Amino acid sequence: MSSVLGKSFVRDQVVVVVVVVVVVVVVVVVVVVVVVVVVVVAVVVVVVVVVVKV
Repeated sequence: MSSVLGKSFVRDQVVVVVVVVVVVVVVVVVVVVVVVVVVVVAVVVVVVVVVVKV
């Protein structure tokens, strides 16, 4: 195995790791956004129900 192939292999591994990290970060951000939206909607619904009942 030549040094060129070795460097290429290492670079490919780095690219894969970077892609995986980016995907994980995107998924986490999406999940956080969804949770925040759900919480906000829930709070708004509760407030509306309370105001309507009062």
